[in-house]
Amino acid sequence: MIVFVNLAAMISSVSELFLKVLVCLLKESDSWYDYLWLLIVCPILIFTGTRTLVYVNYGIKYYE
Repeated sequence: MIVFVNLAAMISSVSELFLKVLVCLLKESDSWYDYLWLLIVCPILIFTGTRTLVYVNYGIKYYE
């Protein structure tokens, strides 16, 4: 259970980091080329968000 909770916390922090990158990309983009980074960052955000939920649910499942 502790491993699942720690994994959820670590992935959540990575998710927050990529969210900050996404916001900075949107605020400071000068050309349309900058928006191509969204094709990389958005799937990573979706993946880390779903993995966080999965690990939290595993932690709750094994908690007695």
